[in-house]
Amino acid sequence: MKRYYSSIIILLLLYQFSAGQARKIVLLEEATNASCAPCATYNPGLQEFYATHFGGVVSVRYHAWWPGDDDPMYQANPEDNQARIQYYNVQGVPNYQMDGINHGVPTNPDLIKKQMQENLDKGSPVKIYVDSEKTADSVKAEITLIVLNPVEATELYLRTGITERMIYYNTAPGTNGETEFACVMRDLLPDADGKPITALSPGDTLRYEFSGAVKPMWNWPELGVIAWLQSDATKEVIQSGMDVPTFIIEQASDDSIMQIVEPQTLQSKTYTIANDNRDSLEVEIGFSDVQSTGGWSYQLQHGQWTGEVLHRW
Repeated sequence: MKRYYSSIIILLLLYQFSAGQARKIVLLEEATNASCAPCATYNPGLQEFYATHFGGVVSVRYHAWWPGDDDPMYQANPEDNQARIQYYNVQGVPNYQMDGINHGVPTNPDLIKKQMQENLDKGSPVKIYVDSEKTADSVKAEITLIVLNPVEATELYLRTGITERMIYYNTAPGTNGETEFACVMRDLLPDADGKPITALSPGDTLRYEFSGAVKPMWNWPELGVIAWLQSDATKEVIQSGMDVPTFIIEQASDDSIMQIVEPQTLQSKTYTIANDNRDSLEVEIGFSDVQSTGGWSYQLQHGQWTGEVLHRW
């Protein structure tokens, strides 16, 4: 049987931001509770959104003291959970905030994606680098703020949180049936108020160090550190960052699916990865959800480097 071949060229443009720019990383916060029935309904959709768009979004989840005050993630740190939930004047759970704006119940993942994209498009005058050292005993974090453009926001605070990326229970710890809890806030450093930032000017590079003890109930290899710069005047989050590389893959032109209908043809797609991390990114390319009829085969064709590494600050 004669076989027909088609090739696909994927062009990846990997570059790093030049001075004067900062890619926005959106902060998703949520108040939830292990005995809240609507939380069990809407948290899976919120988590699917987060997992799909991680890199554009980083997240911290706070556990409330209602409707179940025996929520173990609330009980593990009631002071910090209360402080952040009261900061946003949350009256019911689940409740999510995007870059400091309270949007209520996370019922619509498509709307949440739109809100994220609107914030990403704004960019940020500040870049935040988060470095951490984690052991079974302690978490040490170094937060670096690099100011690229004037910051108009006032009453600024740098807030840093230790999160546990996923907590699993064999049986539900509350009454809503949930056994998996993502991005759980474990501790806020140096405290829930954060570090006041008195003045920021373009060209500034500011470094802060915080540390906290690891508690026995934490799964320390799963801990992450998130930092964000927030205005208490408006609650706007100016920028955020995390201690793992974050990036967004942007597709050029339209979002159409590749369709190859003629033998011996080539098609190409261009994707852009803006790397503003300290480290290089390793990219793996493969096929998914391919539908083809009998007698056809397909392959990725290796091409030469097409990207450019721009000035890195």
